Amino acid sequence: MAQLAKQYENEPILFIAVNSGTSPAAVASYAKKYDVAWPVIVDVDRSFEQSIGMKEIGLQNVTQVKIITADGSMRSGNWSDPKSSVDTALRGAKWKYDLQDIPVSLSSARKAIEFGYFNLALNDVKRASKSRTSEEKEAAKQIQAAVMGELEKEAAVAWELGQQKKYYESHKAFAQIQSRYAGYDIPDTVTKTAKWLSSQDVVRAEIQAVKILDGAKEFLSSPRLAVKNRAVTQLKNVISRFPDTKAAEEAKQLLEGIGDTN
Repeated sequence: MAQLAKQYENEPILFIAVNSGTSPAAVASYAKKYDVAWPVIVDVDRSFEQSIGMKEIGLQNVTQVKIITADGSMRSGNWSDPKSSVDTALRGAKWKYDLQDIPVSLSSARKAIEFGYFNLALNDVKRASKSRTSEEKEAAKQIQAAVMGELEKEAAVAWELGQQKKYYESHKAFAQIQSRYAGYDIPDTVTKTAKWLSSQDVVRAEIQAVKILDGAKEFLSSPRLAVKNRAVTQLKNVISRFPDTKAAEEAKQLLEGIGDTN
């Protein structure tokens, strides 16, 4: 399978491994030992397995191939002939970004941005931008332009949320941009706006409320009654201290779900 992935590395296709019912540490050890170079879904509780309607994976069906085609549908592949499955997945598939003459040295970076993993492409792009070869420099420019195009789209959405006075939602959107595009040339307007939003009382209140709410959610998962009671106290704290926040609305729903409406 590794050889097949290498053969198709310049095609618009992504190989993904799925492991069900195994701990992340064990999967990471296996992936490192066998040099698994593609993303791995660690399906510890088998929720992914169930969500796609697959029978529980065991010794009798441990090797399977599933294909997500260009139209987003999923179908079964042929484990005995994986190449035919790859060819099926490629029908109608195309790159999201129209990049020309990308050298092999930047094929990983090109694929990373196709799937939105901009941080994974950053080092290769920076290296290529300082390359002595015009081919790599030009390719780096194309990739950076594609990434900046995506940033501008996300920034436009964040700006619109702010114009609608949805300051907390706008704050989250700008914060995500700063995280997702860290290392790239993020415009000053994005950085300054994110800083301004973080200073607004309504945003600060929501941030504090969410922090308490997240702690309460963790306590709710405990089997111990005393810990769950602590969660209830924290949920009520969110509602009383930050009544106008979305976190307070969620806290009310959680209390209703566990039968505590007092």
